[in-house]
Amino acid sequence: MKKIMFFIESLAAGGAEKALVNLIKCLHDRYDIYVYTVTDEDIYQKEIAGLCHYHSFLCKRMYREGGLAKFFFWIGIRFIYHAPSSLVYQVFIKEKYDIEVAFVEGFATKLISSSTNLDSKKYAWVHIDTLKNEYADNFFFNTEEQIDAYRKYDKIVAVSDTVKESFIKKYNINENIEIIHNIINTDEITIKSAESIDCVPDTYLQMIAIGRLEQQKGFIRLVEALNHIDRRNYSLWIIGEGSQRKELENRIKEYRMNNNVKLLGFQKNPYKFISKADVFVCSSYAEGYSTAISESLLLGVPVFSVECSGVVEQLKQGKLGRIVPNTDEDLIEMLIELISDPAIIDRYRNNIAGMVTEQQEDNIDKVERLFNEQSDSIYTNI
Repeated sequence: MKKIMFFIESLAAGGAEKALVNLIKCLHDRYDIYVYTVTDEDIYQKEIAGLCHYHSFLCKRMYREGGLAKFFFWIGIRFIYHAPSSLVYQVFIKEKYDIEVAFVEGFATKLISSSTNLDSKKYAWVHIDTLKNEYADNFFFNTEEQIDAYRKYDKIVAVSDTVKESFIKKYNINENIEIIHNIINTDEITIKSAESIDCVPDTYLQMIAIGRLEQQKGFIRLVEALNHIDRRNYSLWIIGEGSQRKELENRIKEYRMNNNVKLLGFQKNPYKFISKADVFVCSSYAEGYSTAISESLLLGVPVFSVECSGVVEQLKQGKLGRIVPNTDEDLIEMLIELISDPAIIDRYRNNIAGMVTEQQEDNIDKVERLFNEQSDSIYTNI
């Protein structure tokens, strides 16, 4: 059985993190999987327990203990992010693996590109539109260093057509790039979606939005857009946590939307809410390939979205949901259209059935073909 190592900075509640969890759940019985993170005790860590080997560079317990332990925790953080990445790799990654995967951009890409294991295959996942989201650039001195890092990988996996196009434009690398959409766990989602909920919808249009409460997801502009609409006709659930929660609470209070917009926080089972909603709304300024959109489509919930990476592919050029330009004005017009003509939801819903499941099976096959490109495992018995 091949030994595959995934590195991701954390298993907190983000899209890439959820995509990795789903991938492990689908592949854990076919490969010997190891997951490394910088720190532990994140939300998704429990979901992969028993499915793979898990290691973190540092334990958050050190930080909580305070005193000298906390001091060494921060020394460790500074070492990890400021020391030469080849040295960090040698200090924290002791075993040898057949395949090493940097599952996110930025630090993970830099670290695995510095691997001292010359015999392993190396793959880099790209989840973001690198032209619109430049956070990964902060881990490199310049674009040239980032390009050098990516050229050390055997293959680069982009999660959507738009992500691939942006990557090529930014780095001028157009070889060894493959598109594999994020995988979702269809059986688990279907089972969990049947659970009951306490807050049963009592309006004729129940909307849902899911994601980290951060600027990228555009939840503040979504609330502002809804302020232009007759609030007697809708309600909105927002699932997720993040730094903008307080600001969102203030806007909801200021606009007197407490009865319409509910912040449900992070939910271990968001599917029971998705399945009870009429429509999923995406207001993001940027995406890569939204896992939440795929999950909504699987449950037969149409999507109304502003245009961002992956959405056109996911919604089959508008057959499975509404896509409008990514502006505040178009977001408002889309919501007005949705609320004034709810019959449009049924027209999209009729096109959804079965399409997501077929696509997920194809994505799993693509990942397996990628991982099986290598010859027989050389580290299984070490």
